[in-house]
Amino acid sequence: MADVKWAYPAGGAYSITLDSLASGSYVTGAEVDNTTNLYLDYLAEFVIADVAEAGNKQVVIFAIAALDGTNYSDAPSATKPQVNAAFVGVVSLDGTGPYRSKPMSVAAAFGGVLPPKFKLVAYNDAGVTLAASGNSAYLRGLYQAIA
Repeated sequence: MADVKWAYPAGGAYSITLDSLASGSYVTGAEVDNTTNLYLDYLAEFVIADVAEAGNKQVVIFAIAALDGTNYSDAPSATKPQVNAAFVGVVSLDGTGPYRSKPMSVAAAFGGVLPPKFKLVAYNDAGVTLAASGNSAYLRGLYQAIA
């Protein structure tokens, strides 16, 4: 009998401009096109450089989708906070950085199934502007293999 196992191909940097992101601001990252790889999930990880955080001490991660491959759900903004975006996770900034998030499932944000295309959105809820350098994001696609 064959076994079904998770496969973890190489991941890579995710393009999203977190450096110098002002407190209370959103930034939308690059499009991830899953129509070729057909991964079952992506794990996202964020690293936030050390800051003198205040307030809620967090960076909140959302995702928006283009089910038709072109038109994205409404991205959150200062005038439409979190509207129609899927909650992915939180990077807690309490303590001394850099702050590395736990792996966050993108598919889980969409009820367990990835859309054909998506983008990640970060909201700086740290109470201060993020550092000018040292912030990054990483994505790794996942699929199942039969062995």
